[in-house]
Amino acid sequence: MRIEDIAKLAGVSISTISKIVNGKDEGISTKTREKVLAIVKEYNYRPYSKVISNLNSKSFMIGVLTTNGATSNYVEETLKGIVSQAQKDNYVVLLCDGEGDAEQEAKSKTMLERSNVDGLIVDNADISYEGGETPVVSIGIGLEATGRRFVIDYHQLGYSAAYTLIKQGHVRVGCICDKEDEQSLYFWQGIMRCFIENGLSIDEKQDLFDEQDVDAQIFNQRFTAFICIDEKKAGNIKRLAMERGLRIPENISLIALCAAKRNPFAGEISMMMLPLREYGMAVCEHLVDILEKREEKEFSFSWSNIQPDSMDSIDVPYDSSNKSILVVGSVNMDVFLNMEELPQEGKTVVANSMNTIPGGKGLNQAIGSAKLGANISLIARVGADYEGAGVYALLRETKADLRGVMRDKSQNTGRAYIYVRPSGDSSIVVYAGANKNMTPEDIEKNERLFKKAGYCLLPLELSEETVRMALKMAKKHDVKTILKPSTMRNIPDEFLGMVDYFVPNEAEAAILCPECDSIQGKAKSFLAKGAGTVIITRGHNGCYVAGKEQEGFYDAIPVKVTDTTGGADAFISALAVYLNENYAFAQALDYALKAAAFCVSRHGTLPAMVDRATLESYIVNM
Repeated sequence: MRIEDIAKLAGVSISTISKIVNGKDEGISTKTREKVLAIVKEYNYRPYSKVISNLNSKSFMIGVLTTNGATSNYVEETLKGIVSQAQKDNYVVLLCDGEGDAEQEAKSKTMLERSNVDGLIVDNADISYEGGETPVVSIGIGLEATGRRFVIDYHQLGYSAAYTLIKQGHVRVGCICDKEDEQSLYFWQGIMRCFIENGLSIDEKQDLFDEQDVDAQIFNQRFTAFICIDEKKAGNIKRLAMERGLRIPENISLIALCAAKRNPFAGEISMMMLPLREYGMAVCEHLVDILEKREEKEFSFSWSNIQPDSMDSIDVPYDSSNKSILVVGSVNMDVFLNMEELPQEGKTVVANSMNTIPGGKGLNQAIGSAKLGANISLIARVGADYEGAGVYALLRETKADLRGVMRDKSQNTGRAYIYVRPSGDSSIVVYAGANKNMTPEDIEKNERLFKKAGYCLLPLELSEETVRMALKMAKKHDVKTILKPSTMRNIPDEFLGMVDYFVPNEAEAAILCPECDSIQGKAKSFLAKGAGTVIITRGHNGCYVAGKEQEGFYDAIPVKVTDTTGGADAFISALAVYLNENYAFAQALDYALKAAAFCVSRHGTLPAMVDRATLESYIVNM
C-alpha cells in the first residue's frame, strides 16, 4: 500500500497524509485526522519503512515498561487489558521489564523509545517521565490519580471491604496483609479511615502479618471478621479456622481481594474481584486518545463501587444481638395485568397494560424487611434461567444472605399472573415452578440461618412437609415465627401450636375456620389450637387482633388505594422488623398498618415497599 493509495481512500492530499503520519498535523481537523489514522491502521501502512531514523513517523506501537516483573499480583491482569484495547485500536504492544533495578529500568525505557513506540505505559505510579518526546502514562499502586498518573486505589478498596463488614455489625476486624508492602499500607489506611468515619475505634493490633500472629490473636475469637489483601491469605485463615473447629462465616466472617480469576481451591470465600483488565483497557484507551490527538478527557476509572461477589463467607458477628429476619417462602416473576374487570369463565377481557417484576410472597417480605433496615436471609428456590438470575441480582443489591437461595435446574422460576382492577382489587394465578421443589432437606441444609435469626417469616406457597420442618427448626433455635396461610385449604393444629403470630386475611380465615361465623370466633378458635397471637387482616377495614398482649379491631390508615397486591407483605415485613428490634407490640402494629397503607397507595409490589426513612417521615407528617 502506497501513500498515494491511502490519500485516495481518505479523499485528501498526499501532503495531508504525510503530515498526519509524521506528527506534523497541528492545522488539520480532528475529523480528517481520525479518518486518515483509521485507514492507515486498517491497511497497516508504514511510511518510509526503509528510513528507520525518522522517529517522528507513527509506528502504531505502544511500549509497556514493567518495573517489578510482568507476573506481579496486579500487572499480569492489567497487561491483558492493555493488549486487548491496543489490538482493538490497531496498535502493537512491546513489553520490557525493568527487573526492579533502576539502571535496567532506564535501559529498557531507552530501548523502547529507540524502537519508535508512539507512547509508553510504565507500571510505577510513583515515577514521572513527563517532559520527554514520547507521551507517557504511569500505572500502579497509589493514593491519588494526577495528570497522567493512574493508580490502583488500594486505599479505597480497603475502605469498601471494611464498610461491607461494618454494615453487618462487625467492630472487631483484623486485617491480613504483608509487612513493608506499599499496597498493604494503603489498604490498611483505607480500613482505618472507614472505621474512623463510622465512629469506631482502631486497635493497633488489628493489622496482622504472619500466620503465627493470626493463630494467637484470632482464634480466641478476639476478632469476628478478617479482611485479607489476597485470596491466598484468606485460604490460610479458612484452613486455620477449620483446624480450630471454627466455621466460616458462623464464627468468623472473611472477605478478600482477588486480582485475577477466582481460585477454585479458595472455596466459598467472599471476594472483591479487582477489575484490572478493565483498568488496563481504560489506561490504554486514554493513551491512544493522546497519541491520536483526540480530546483528552479526564481519566475517571472508579474503584469505589467494587463489592464482594457473594456473601458466602460474610455473616453478622457470632456474638451479635442484632438478629436477622429469615424468610422461607416463594419467589416468582410477577406479571401485572391492569384491566377494567377481572376474567370470568367463558369471557375474554383485554388488559390495559402489563408489567413484569420480581415477586412472590417470600421475595416481597424479604425485600420489604431489608428496605426497613433489617439484615435478611432467604431460603427459596429459583430456576436456572434468566428470571432466576435477575432475582439473584436483586437480592444481592440488598446485601441479603443468599446462601439459602438455590438454583433449580429442573424447573423454571415460578410465575404469578396478577389481575388488577382500577379499584386496586386484584386476583392472582400462581405457577409454582421451582418453588414446588422446596423440600424439608432444603430447610435442614440451611439450619445455620436459623441460628442467626430473630424472626422467621413463613408466607407459605410451599409443601406442608417443608413448612413443618421450618416451624420445627425455628422452635429448636428459639426463633419467633409469623405465618401467613396464603394457599392452605386447611391447617394442622400442630402448625398453630408452633406459630407465634398467625396472620390470615378474612378470606383465608373463612376457609380455615368455616365453623365460626364471626372474626372474633375464628380468632378464638385459632388461639385454642395453639397460635400465640392471631391477626386477621381486613384490607381497607384494618385488622382484628387477638392474643395475650391485646385484643380488638384496628382501623386501616385511610389512603387512596391503587393496588392491594403487596399490602399484606408490607404489613408483615414491618411487624417483624419492629418486633425484632424489641418495639412493643402495639407500636410495631401501628408501623405495620402504616407500611401497608403506603404500599397499597402505589403501583406494584416491590416498588411499593416502603423504606425506613420514608415510613418514619410518613408517620411524623400524618
